[in-house]
Amino acid sequence: MSSALAEIPAPSLKCAGPSSPSFLRSSLIFGSVSFATYLLSLVKTVIVSRYFGTSAEMDAFTIAVLVPNLLGALIAGSASAGLVPALAVAEREGAQLRADTYRTSFVLFMAGCTVASVALAIFGKQLVHLVAPAFTGDRLAIAERLAPGASLILLFNGVYAFSSAELLSRKKYVLVAAAPAITTLLSLLGIMAFRSRGAAVLVWALAAGLAVQALVVFFPTWTACSGGRCTRWRNPSVTRVLSAQWVLLAVSSIGVTNSFIDQVISTLLPPGNVSALSYASSLNCVSMQVIVMSMGWIALPNLSELAAAHDLTGLRRQMRTCVITTVMIAAPACLLIVGLGETSIRVFFQHGRFDANSTRLVYLTWAGYSLGLVPAAIGMMAVRVANALHENWLLFRVGMALLAVNAILDYALMRVAGVMGITLSTSFVYCISSVLLYRALRAHVGELLDNETLRHILKVAGAVAVAAIPAAIIRVLAPPGFMISAAQFGVFVVGLVLAYQRAGVIACCIRGQDWRAWRWVHVCVKESC
Repeated sequence: MSSALAEIPAPSLKCAGPSSPSFLRSSLIFGSVSFATYLLSLVKTVIVSRYFGTSAEMDAFTIAVLVPNLLGALIAGSASAGLVPALAVAEREGAQLRADTYRTSFVLFMAGCTVASVALAIFGKQLVHLVAPAFTGDRLAIAERLAPGASLILLFNGVYAFSSAELLSRKKYVLVAAAPAITTLLSLLGIMAFRSRGAAVLVWALAAGLAVQALVVFFPTWTACSGGRCTRWRNPSVTRVLSAQWVLLAVSSIGVTNSFIDQVISTLLPPGNVSALSYASSLNCVSMQVIVMSMGWIALPNLSELAAAHDLTGLRRQMRTCVITTVMIAAPACLLIVGLGETSIRVFFQHGRFDANSTRLVYLTWAGYSLGLVPAAIGMMAVRVANALHENWLLFRVGMALLAVNAILDYALMRVAGVMGITLSTSFVYCISSVLLYRALRAHVGELLDNETLRHILKVAGAVAVAAIPAAIIRVLAPPGFMISAAQFGVFVVGLVLAYQRAGVIACCIRGQDWRAWRWVHVCVKESC
């Protein structure tokens, strides 16, 4: 992508070269499709909240799927980060090596997922007791009943994660971004049709949707690697994938452990707090996936290609561009969540068993997450640089250093601020990890966030703050309500565009692009599908 700022004399922030237009278009289309997909996911969350609220039954479902979901997140976080850089290296040596690498790695990867899924089915009830020791009565009984079936979530997530990693390596972004909509739509239809069966329908509808989603991404990747062999165990590229995979699984396990700790500590709070944290996590997932993860996945193939070519100068330039552009999106998103999040939850969620108390509880929890959106966005680019350079042990060391910090902060802030304290702890840990990662990467790739980059990040922050002033004035002078919130949003967006334009952060982003709508959409879909 082109640099985010127009008036930058320093060479470190010049437009990123020939790959810039493709990166810009791909980022926008991936983000747009992801946003539409997660809007559908929010529709499902709204409907589920209407039927189940923050009830004991919803608490039980949240705990039953906790371990499969966390392990699925572990797999998703490690599959692409390990496979994409390895395929970039294999691609330079030929299509046959690339096909062998993918198919053999897939078979080995899925063997491990199958074993783990079977283990979850066998020991599901014991895990419920371990995860939620404070559960008793109906909450415990329902969670125990749901846990074995929830094990399928891990297996289907594994197929999707590894297959989508191969698609990302070939920059086929649209299918990767759109595929989760299949799970959401199918599970939503199942919930609406069989909601009288209680929380069990939440598990089985989710598993069925994931199965179809996995098949949709599996078949094109397997076909694209036709001719590849599944038994090239000693292939150096396969060895590279597997060695990276073990490290990345360890890295991802730290994030999974942190989420696990968050949920476990929330069980110490009164009923309703576990599901409030779950709803807030779902809302936070939208912004994290659309902004942080989308840009990270788009950046990874480009950074991997530059690393494979040993072009560290180009890698630094590309990475700085990504950081600035991501901050331009993450900073206003953070302010919008804090300013308008409660109104949004009240309008869309506060129905049926989801009452005003649920609205307030979920909003405060979500606001705690949103404060970490900008440091998470900045830190994710450092993570992708480490993935591209095969410096994954660095991520593990930083993560392990912060594991105890997160647990201690969770408990301490939970005692002070309830469930919101748990999410504030997460945001604080994002800040610390970003600082540690950039300092550690200096020895491998040089200075990534140079002074020029930091100055322009501050420009972006200043522009966002200025744009928020008129919207804040409206909030103070006018009574709260949906129409007032809509007016605040419109004023903020217009002010943001003007502030970015005044700060000079738009011109270079659109330089060299053909923005005629029909041509832009055609090129985006052709490149990304």
